[in-house]
Amino acid sequence: MKIAAFSTGDRRRLGVVLESDLVDLTDLGVKAADLAGLWSDWPVNRDQILAGLAEGPPLIPATEVTWLPPIDPGATFWAAAANYEEHLREGNFNRPDYPPFFIRNGQSLVGHGGDVHKPWFSDRLDYEGELAVVIGRRAHLVSEAEAADYIAGYTCFNDGSVRDWQRHTTQITVGKNFSRSGALGPWIATADDVPDVDNRQLETTINGRQVQSSPVGAAIWGIRYVVSYLSAITELQPGDIIALGTPGGVGARQDPPLFLSAGDQVSIAIDGVGVLSHGVVEPPASTEPWPAGVR
Repeated sequence: MKIAAFSTGDRRRLGVVLESDLVDLTDLGVKAADLAGLWSDWPVNRDQILAGLAEGPPLIPATEVTWLPPIDPGATFWAAAANYEEHLREGNFNRPDYPPFFIRNGQSLVGHGGDVHKPWFSDRLDYEGELAVVIGRRAHLVSEAEAADYIAGYTCFNDGSVRDWQRHTTQITVGKNFSRSGALGPWIATADDVPDVDNRQLETTINGRQVQSSPVGAAIWGIRYVVSYLSAITELQPGDIIALGTPGGVGARQDPPLFLSAGDQVSIAIDGVGVLSHGVVEPPASTEPWPAGVR
């Protein structure tokens, strides 16, 4: 099952994706106001959705909606770094003893079909295609063996990174949180639809050129490990998201470097999960003076 967040006009909705069209969950009798609520009562909501779909509810054409990132405003977005050997090699990085993480805020994301914003004061906006894991149940001190029971589903992620700002300090969070610099979606493929997600192929293309290709399962620290690891730190909540990290092939390590420019088209595809596509725009340069210390 594919669960999407979308809007028609000013109204935010949750829906089920059927081929290219959508069904509003409220049309199926599901009362969940957000994704966290949907996952919190998932066994009941799943049965209700299936029963409602059998009655042939009205469809909303995908061409009439704006796709939103499938994340609630209050959810925590954890992102793993340095989690693929090929990415470590291309950057000449040492392999860490434990998975490094940073947090992205929801304002830094756009949905499928939207436009990522390249800052006018940087020419080093990079792409990072990744699998993102969606938590479905409260998870605290969960063992690696149990971790799969706490996963609601998976989605595609472009961890857009402003590389020069990322390297202002040893902490990379700044370069990972520019407004509308990354993308998430197009939907959440529920875990029961992708039981063998480790075997699925992740591919990133820029303007039709393939720049990344790797099995999801090539990650150093796998899906179950990172869920278990983070659950030792905090109580993960329904709707929280964990990005698994990117394989090799990022733009900063191409020869010559391949940073994103206005007009570029980016796609992150994971078979069985979905294809996240977005454009790139560069908003007009600000006429305001630079904040102190920026340059």
